[in-house]
Amino acid sequence: MRRTCTTCLLTFGLTLSVALLAGCNPNDLVDMAGPAPADQADASPAPEAEQPVDDTPDREVATAGVGKKGRFKGDGPLRTPLRQHALAPQRIVLDIQIPTMIRQYKALDPDGKGPSSHEVFMKEIIEAARIELPVLPEGDRYEYDPEDEQLYVVHEN
Repeated sequence: MRRTCTTCLLTFGLTLSVALLAGCNPNDLVDMAGPAPADQADASPAPEAEQPVDDTPDREVATAGVGKKGRFKGDGPLRTPLRQHALAPQRIVLDIQIPTMIRQYKALDPDGKGPSSHEVFMKEIIEAARIELPVLPEGDRYEYDPEDEQLYVVHEN
């Protein structure tokens, strides 16, 4: 009996690992784990409040997927691995290299703060480490926000 339980757990873990590596969202795998608890199943979304009209350009945190490569949609046995292959260099740069360089910059700064402006960020982080940012689609640009020490992609279109 114990062997069967261990086998089931290993099979489920392997299936979950393969699904995550293939780019599946863990929330889509709820059916595998069983029904949702009653408090989550009955939760209804809160009504949206009216937002004031904002003329500033849209921006999002720069993460894998903002570059030109890997933007095709759809899943399948060919598209998912190809998309993940295209997104891997973006993940390395945007999710690993840049946060590591910001932490190192803050560790060396006497005040323990990150770069004070976009220009300082580009010079002291990007150029100093020879980081190649992913190429963005037409009309997008990178912008560093010193207040929350985050790199953003600004969508001008």
